[in-house]
Amino acid sequence: MPRTGSAGWGYEKFTRRENDWPIVAAAAVHLPDGSVGVALANMGGVVLRAEAVEAALAEGKSIEEAAALAAEGTSPSSDMHADVEYRSHLARLLTQRALKVAAGETEASTAESTAA
Repeated sequence: MPRTGSAGWGYEKFTRRENDWPIVAAAAVHLPDGSVGVALANMGGVVLRAEAVEAALAEGKSIEEAAALAAEGTSPSSDMHADVEYRSHLARLLTQRALKVAAGETEASTAESTAA
């Protein structure tokens, strides 16, 4: 994720082993103007914007309420690593963590996460 000046950002991923591709990953950026962007990896054929999460935050919902919508509008696959339900669970959990890091509410749980 590129440096964003004074914006806070977080990146959370879940892997089976340290250097594996993530089963699911979530990135969040909290911009100085108050807007928030959220993206999800491995919840569809390409990286997706979590538009339901972004809209909920814009409406004033809490991070927890917004993160609960992370899997909306996605089409995760099912494979030997995770089924659709587990990927959806990971999307919600990792989105919540990334949003909290981006907002400066908590420390990152992965080396790739940080808050400005």
